[in-house]
Amino acid sequence: MVVPSLTVIDHLEKYRQAIKFFKAQGSVIEGRRSGAAVKQPSQAHFVTFSLKAPEARSVELAGDFNLWQPQKFLLKRGKPKGQWELTVPLAAGQYLYLFKVDGQWKLDPANARTRRYGDTVSSVLSVP
Repeated sequence: MVVPSLTVIDHLEKYRQAIKFFKAQGSVIEGRRSGAAVKQPSQAHFVTFSLKAPEARSVELAGDFNLWQPQKFLLKRGKPKGQWELTVPLAAGQYLYLFKVDGQWKLDPANARTRRYGDTVSSVLSVP
């Protein structure tokens, strides 16, 4: 399930945290949707990706916002047990994404919006 935060990054410190996050993840800072749209603090939102997978050993997130590199976005096991989460700063726009659970690609079961691209079906996220 993707829960977009309604809190817009509205001050410089949060903006710096967003840029620092993408640099630490090795994502592209300049380019189409890989954080480059985070050019002005008023344009970014913190989006929490979550997945219930109680038996999973690892959960990763990949999408066009991180150049489909799941190893860069590792979800953390949270509470309640079996809930995995990762909060990511994203600019307004539409994004395709998938979870990678123990090496297997998975659609977001809590998100009915999908798009087919070639042979792959991905979940769709719209950030206002």
